[in-house]
Amino acid sequence: MVDQLVAMDADVAVIVNPGWIPITWRAVESAHPTGRFLRRVGRFFVVSRTAIRSMRRIVAKGEIQAMEITLETEDGALLPRTIVVVDLPSDLAVNRSESLRNLAAGISTAFGSAEEARSRIDLLVGDLNTTPRTPELGLIIPGFNDVFTKVGRGWGGTWPRDRGWLRIDFALAPQDRVPASVETFDPGGGGHRGLVIRYRRP
Repeated sequence: MVDQLVAMDADVAVIVNPGWIPITWRAVESAHPTGRFLRRVGRFFVVSRTAIRSMRRIVAKGEIQAMEITLETEDGALLPRTIVVVDLPSDLAVNRSESLRNLAAGISTAFGSAEEARSRIDLLVGDLNTTPRTPELGLIIPGFNDVFTKVGRGWGGTWPRDRGWLRIDFALAPQDRVPASVETFDPGGGGHRGLVIRYRRP
């Protein structure tokens, strides 16, 4: 899995629940330095060509977790400066709508208001463990859209990894910051397919 991710050569890679991946990736970087910045906080691991200014947990309510990642991007850069990464519970007994409402409240509190969150966040990604038709998706950050419905490629299913028939991992962005494309890829391990988000067409 690490070999695949390194070969992808992404400007930024975010891994949720990375397990042993950070240790292996650090070993790869030690043997063949690329200048990438690596940082892990809790269940989130980031690899970036751009310096990571900060990572802060903005929501931690039981199994509802969200991390704000701020990168040292230049003004006018195509890549997002502020990314929020989310991991919601997968337990089938958990009410999905309630989880999304709690996430929305947590993000609003962390940024001071929903309006402030909308102005500062460029991209929200993660395992929302819900489906595209869930009405509360639009409440997480009001004004953010499901990127796949705008620029998605392929079927878009992210679970289970080997078949990818259900889309439960999302990228959300405001209308003026929608990326060029989003598609899935099979990392070769784990339970989910990953999302590849491009801000410039190849």
